[in-house]
Amino acid sequence: MIPAIVAALFAAMALDDDGVIGAVPYFTIVLLSLLYLVRPMLILWAPAFTAFLVYTVIVLVNPLIDPGTGPLTDWVLFVALGLFPTVVLWFARPSQYNVPTDQESRAGGTIP
Repeated sequence: MIPAIVAALFAAMALDDDGVIGAVPYFTIVLLSLLYLVRPMLILWAPAFTAFLVYTVIVLVNPLIDPGTGPLTDWVLFVALGLFPTVVLWFARPSQYNVPTDQESRAGGTIP
């Protein structure tokens, strides 16, 4: 849920700056994050995790490439906005232990 909230915040900022076209990628991340809550699958988790990870790395590296582009407090805020969902998604990643087998899915739960 946290990645969806952060992506919605970015979508609102992009909607204000660039309109609907600029916000579409963020709305996609919101959709992927919400779908992942309903059905945890790698194909839903990977794009959301990758998007937040790449964003975090870009924000972290930006002062090394272009120093003096803004206040430190803004940089810390945007690093946190990328890092927090990245960490949450990492701990919520799909694993072989929390995915039901086909037989369990058809049975509607665990097999006794």
